[in-house]
Amino acid sequence: MLRFKLVCFDSACIIEPLDLWHKLHELMETQEAAKDMIKKYPGKDLQTFVTESVRMWRQHDAGAYLKLIKQVCFVPNTKELVSELHRTGYKAALIGEEPSQLGKRAKVELGFDYEFTNDVGIEHDCFTGFVDWFVKPETKLSVLRDRLREGKLLLKDVIYVSGNSDDLRIMKQVGVGIAYCATSVPLKESANAIIREKNLLLIPPQIQKIEKECTVTDIFDKHLIVG
Repeated sequence: MLRFKLVCFDSACIIEPLDLWHKLHELMETQEAAKDMIKKYPGKDLQTFVTESVRMWRQHDAGAYLKLIKQVCFVPNTKELVSELHRTGYKAALIGEEPSQLGKRAKVELGFDYEFTNDVGIEHDCFTGFVDWFVKPETKLSVLRDRLREGKLLLKDVIYVSGNSDDLRIMKQVGVGIAYCATSVPLKESANAIIREKNLLLIPPQIQKIEKECTVTDIFDKHLIVG
């Protein structure tokens, strides 16, 4: 019987980077407005930038946005990874600051059971102006906990995979944390296993090793390093 029930990935492990919103401003020919927003809201406040952008595009055609969503690439071997996790008996989830259209695409194309991403309103292929940006660094832990509760799961039932330094709190509270291609020393120190090589197919064997060879005490007392 498996000790853990769900393997959850930070979306950066699965989705290749793309400057979606700035690219969309180019396509919508609203670059000057984007520059004004950046001046008005300095720093990396993605939530405000996206919210203000989508409000500005309210009732505008979202075709360019939907086309960009289809162009986003997933990391190689993700579908095989999810299939292997399912074969072993785990459910798979991803969580991140991506828009819901991209999260749903990942769920359908890659086979994820759950996706926890931010809601951007689209109706009849037009922006509604609605944004619910509820997944962000400071809320990811609570979002994950609440969504797990809906599925009658606890944080201790989760194996969490991330290389994101913002996920330190999550890594400390889940059943097992795997630092994947991480550069953050605190994140790696808080993880139970470390995978250095960028190869998603190294993850299932590492999980099996944790399940088969480690006692609960072992899991929390030592780091397993792969790659």
